[in-house]
Amino acid sequence: MTRGHLYKAIIGDSIELPCKVKDLGSYVLLWRRGTSVLTAANLMVTRDPRFKLVEGYNLQIANVKIQDAGDYICQIGDNESRDQVHTLEILVPPTIRVVPQNRQITARKGSTVTLECKASGNPVPAIYWHKKVSACVCVCQDVDFLLVAVCVFCSELPSEPPAMENKRAGLCKYCALEYIIEIRYR
Repeated sequence: MTRGHLYKAIIGDSIELPCKVKDLGSYVLLWRRGTSVLTAANLMVTRDPRFKLVEGYNLQIANVKIQDAGDYICQIGDNESRDQVHTLEILVPPTIRVVPQNRQITARKGSTVTLECKASGNPVPAIYWHKKVSACVCVCQDVDFLLVAVCVFCSELPSEPPAMENKRAGLCKYCALEYIIEIRYR
């Protein structure tokens, strides 16, 4: 039998898990996932139509789903219990959630502003923070507040949120989305 490997697939892809056996003889080859038998010899035991045997005893899974992640065991039913274990990891593209959802924060001069970026996926996305200050775009309204363009975007390592200077408000690129932070001067 061949060795087991780690296989990675994106949701919706098809994947083929190999099981090459020499001289099977009268023994029966099984594909299992946990305690569930998927195939026995050339017979499909699972009722899930996404699973099928191809090119001999290779197990093909079509339209993979997140719940397909885990160990798949190709096993010969003999006394030696020779197993080949493949691990399937499902890759999930990152999704980003912005808090607050309306992406607007109003704060008083000298107060602390907290920007949040929450991301999920597999592998778990890491978040990087960057701050890029561009040219001043002043919008004055009875000298009530000043708007300075500030770009903030996430990449991939965790760190502290960027500090905003006390007298600045900003239009921020945050996790590839925009925030408007307004600091009132009174």
